[in-house]
Amino acid sequence: MGIFQEDSEICASRLIKLWVAEGFLKPLSGKSLEEAEGMYLKALVDRNLICVQREEPKGNVKSYGIHDLVRELCVRKAHEENFLFVKEWYFPRDILLRRVCAHNFQDVDASLNQMPLARSFMFTGAVSREILLSRVISTLKLLRVLDILGIRLNEFPTEILQLVNLRYLALTTRSPLPSSISRLWNLQILIVKAISFPPGPHKVTPEILDMTRLRQIKFKRTYIWYENYHVVQDQLQSLSTVAISHITDRILQALTPNLKKLGIFCDEELDRVRDLYYLQQLHTLKCRSFHDGGNLLSNLIFPHSLKKLTLRDCGILDSDTNRIGKLPNLEILKLQGCQFVSRKWESNEGDEFCQLRFLVMEKLNLTYWAPHFPRLEHLVIRQCSDLKEIPLGIKDIPTLEVVEVHEETTAFALGMVTLEVRLPLHCLYK
Repeated sequence: MGIFQEDSEICASRLIKLWVAEGFLKPLSGKSLEEAEGMYLKALVDRNLICVQREEPKGNVKSYGIHDLVRELCVRKAHEENFLFVKEWYFPRDILLRRVCAHNFQDVDASLNQMPLARSFMFTGAVSREILLSRVISTLKLLRVLDILGIRLNEFPTEILQLVNLRYLALTTRSPLPSSISRLWNLQILIVKAISFPPGPHKVTPEILDMTRLRQIKFKRTYIWYENYHVVQDQLQSLSTVAISHITDRILQALTPNLKKLGIFCDEELDRVRDLYYLQQLHTLKCRSFHDGGNLLSNLIFPHSLKKLTLRDCGILDSDTNRIGKLPNLEILKLQGCQFVSRKWESNEGDEFCQLRFLVMEKLNLTYWAPHFPRLEHLVIRQCSDLKEIPLGIKDIPTLEVVEVHEETTAFALGMVTLEVRLPLHCLYK
């Protein structure tokens, strides 16, 4: 916990990825590594060592915080036990560093002679000369964890390809990954953030797909374009973002039999249906469209295992909401920047959204909304300026606890204020 700077928001998924890569904990009976470490984080919260900052329903924690004194204790004890050194004041001399977290590359450069045995290197600052980074990576040949996401690289550092023990790699770059990255055969977690915008294709070559130990692949501001090649990746649990218009059902099924989280992207009109139904372990799906989005959802078949669905910039037909509403396990639904073709949303009573707990509506073009969410607990509405009122039926949802309205439209806000709802209900305006 000491690697994160004071008063920073600690991303739960990032922390868990680092723990998995370090091999700190073993899976509990019947639990995956990620699920087990989520339980250990909960134990830290229960002991008041860390606190929850952002949380979704059903206890899904997005981020944590840590008190300055507790963080200082973590850093001090880590230094004393030669477990981790966080460069805030100095690196102790005459000690071989095993895990290093630094904020300034000049200090790292001056202490390289102490790092030949380092297993983990995390850098949270900025570097102006990539030659310094190359020298550091060339020295740290035994690394298992390399997190340099905060450094904006013009080229992929070829020195990384010599780190054959690497399990975790996170970086930001302008250039695509080389096919020779397959040399990193121990890699389990790969996070790549692209600098260029708008997003463009990031072709994945057959050599990269041969990395069968990968558990999580995440591309930010770019996407993966699979070619007609596939191997079974039964270790892969999280994959994003895939250009769905350039992948066949056969390839996706062969690649990802145990996939739990998937992000897909559509840059052109889909020419045929994509069947995700066979991904029976998939519980989280994110869909985004840079095309007009009109037929993306209509050409997707969702698995019944879905618990969380995020739709961004998608066109939505009435038939799409009906199909989504019938997903038996759906608990979290986020609609962001979507365009409803009819500009209305009506859900049927009895057989739709029976398990939905958490709903986000952001930048939608809705003018009319008649919801039926019998178990809804948390409702968030942002910048839906065409929606002039909250439906009166909201007050009849017995499980509703929180309504957040982030809206500048006066008539909309007044409609929320005058709505009589049952306690415990907290209306938040921002």
